[in-house]
Amino acid sequence: LLLPDRDLLHLDGVVLSPEAITLVVSAVQPLASCPGCGQPASRVHSAYVRTPADSPCCGTPLRLEIHARRFHCDQSECSYRFLTERLPRLIQPRARRTTRLADPLDALAYARGGEAGARLAAVLGMGVSPDALLQLLGAQPSPTKGTPRVRIPAPTRELAAQIEECVRTYGKHLRVTSLALFGGDPQRPQTH
Repeated sequence: LLLPDRDLLHLDGVVLSPEAITLVVSAVQPLASCPGCGQPASRVHSAYVRTPADSPCCGTPLRLEIHARRFHCDQSECSYRFLTERLPRLIQPRARRTTRLADPLDALAYARGGEAGARLAAVLGMGVSPDALLQLLGAQPSPTKGTPRVRIPAPTRELAAQIEECVRTYGKHLRVTSLALFGGDPQRPQTH
């Protein structure tokens, strides 16, 4: 349940503290695929440790201490001389959070934004700053479903016409279309 990818990781130990649960794991892939040439590499160069945040367990933050290896790429025409073990189902290259933590944080950022999202994340055991949530929003591609539509109700026809004129003026260099739609009572002069 706690070990994210049992095929690629071996649990070496668990460290319990009041602040977090830390799972000490080792990558157990016999070979690593070179991202440059795609060929398998088996010659180990060195080892390194990654410590990404993971999704919480019962409201307690979960940390991983991943002991992984760097490999030599022996292909002479490849631009990569050294490569690191990739764990794509667990964590993206250079990421500081696992995908099973990053996905809920993305959803939280979209639903709540910065400050409110950070407060809710703290209650859920996913400590994150408001700025980090806003960075997650900025890193995501814009949704392409449908065309966004905005309705601006106005109490009078004159105000509706002024709003529509402002939208046209401010949006003249954008791909924005506007329409003033009048309804309600028949048009008659305003009385003082």
